[in-house]
Amino acid sequence: MADKPLSLTLLTRQHYMSHSGFQEQAGKDRPSCAGLLAALAKLAGERLQRRFAALQQTGTRRLNTIYSVAGLIAILLLTGCSIPGSSLASTPLMAAQVIDSAIQCSSTGQQQTVVLIGNRQQMEQAVRRLQGPVVPAPVVQLPNIDFNRWHVLYLSSGQQPTAGYSLSLAEPAFTVQQNRAQLNVMLHRPAPDAMVAAVITHPCMLVKVPKGSYTSIEIHGLGKIRQVTVTKKLFSPNKY
Repeated sequence: MADKPLSLTLLTRQHYMSHSGFQEQAGKDRPSCAGLLAALAKLAGERLQRRFAALQQTGTRRLNTIYSVAGLIAILLLTGCSIPGSSLASTPLMAAQVIDSAIQCSSTGQQQTVVLIGNRQQMEQAVRRLQGPVVPAPVVQLPNIDFNRWHVLYLSSGQQPTAGYSLSLAEPAFTVQQNRAQLNVMLHRPAPDAMVAAVITHPCMLVKVPKGSYTSIEIHGLGKIRQVTVTKKLFSPNKY
C-alpha cells in the first residue's frame, strides 16, 4: 500500500509516542527534547526511504516527495523542541567559559576543590593558585570579569599521581532547572599505556558562568557532586 502524504498529523505528541516506543506513565519522567527529535528523525527517515524506493519504479510521486522533504526540514527547524506538554529536564542558559586552566596548580590538598569567586581579591588568589608554585611569584594579570554578570568558579581535581591529567568543560557544560544550575566538567586521564612523567600534579581551571535566577550551582564530574550557594540575580538576555 502506498504511503499517505506526510502531513502535520505526524507531528502530534501522540504520534511521536506511538512510533518511537516512548510511553508516558504516571510518576515517570517524560521523554527528553532530544529523544523526541531523534524519534521524529528516525520515523521521517523510514518514510522517505520508502518514498525514494517508490520513485525508482515510478516518477509520478516526485512532487509529493519533494514537498515531504521540504516540509520535514521546515518543521524540524521551526518547531524544534516546542512540543505541547513536553517537559525539558533542563534549560540551557548561556555557555560557560573557561577563563584559564593548568595542570600544575598550587596544591589545595588531595581532595577536589570548588571555590566561588566574587571579587577581584579572590580572583587574584585563584590566579596565583593557577600559576602554580613558581618562585619568585610572577606578576598577576587579572582577567577582566564583570562580577555583576558572571559567577566565577575555581575548580581543582585534587592531587593526581602522574602527569597527563587535565580539566575541561563537558557537554552540555551549563544548564539551569528552576532554582538550580548545573556545571559539568570532565577530568581527562592518561591512557593506560601512555608514557607520562611520574610527578604529582594538581590540575585546575577557572570557569565563569552567567548569573541567573538560580540560587545554587551543582558541579558534576569531579567525583563527589559539589554544590555552592550563589546570590540570586534575574537573568536578562539583553544584558549579555
